[in-house]
Amino acid sequence: ALNDYITPNLIYDSVRTETARKELLDNYSWANGVVQSGQKIIDRGEIVNKQTYNILESLRKESIKRSESIGQKRLILGGQILFVGILILCFMLYLELFRKDYYERKGSLSLLFALIVFYCVITALMVTNNIFNVYILPYAMLPIIIRVLDSRTAFLTHVITILICSITLRYPHEFILTQIAAGLVAIFSLRELSQRSQLFRTALLVILTYAAIYFAFELISENDLSKLNVSMYIYFIINGVLLLFAYPLLFLLEKTFGFTSNVTLVE
Repeated sequence: ALNDYITPNLIYDSVRTETARKELLDNYSWANGVVQSGQKIIDRGEIVNKQTYNILESLRKESIKRSESIGQKRLILGGQILFVGILILCFMLYLELFRKDYYERKGSLSLLFALIVFYCVITALMVTNNIFNVYILPYAMLPIIIRVLDSRTAFLTHVITILICSITLRYPHEFILTQIAAGLVAIFSLRELSQRSQLFRTALLVILTYAAIYFAFELISENDLSKLNVSMYIYFIINGVLLLFAYPLLFLLEKTFGFTSNVTLVE
């Protein structure tokens, strides 16, 4: 009966084992290949193959890893809150100084802030989850809807919304200029709302404005017509088509928020 006299003297030490495993993994090189600083990884219009995808994915993970500091996240969040707070404060000051009647019309005031929050949330979700492209959103619909109340308020609300949405984007300068130009065209082209054909004309002008502004940016940055991003112009067309739903949405919002618009459609 050897079991009565012999006992095991080998005991599993989970702490030391985990420490040794972590040291081995920390010393293991997960990199495959080298990309020099300043080296071009991929150009616009090029096809992404497996190797290029691995390089881009590695760059993305490394960028996230370097920016995962809790202190940095708090600073970024604090800056975003301050930025949004200043813009909303400016908007409230405008209403207080020039449009005090909005405070008496709770439906109109609720409509303004509801549209601002809606576009900002949708933009943030699309950018965070990489859903389609933000240029597919009909931002010009916002000034079209608010224009039935006041053209000046429509433009300022549009500018505030675009500036807030821009902080979630990687290239905000191009986004801001393009969207503000499209909003101005939408406001100027709808001096009166009486026929559905006016909305078709506005949608067409907005599409042309998007295309012209973006084409100018491409000429400035690329200086090569063979590298034009055709997919962006498809997004602009879809954007213009979505603008045609402004009238039905306007009537729905009128019933929801209880404000009175001056729109009377004639077939």
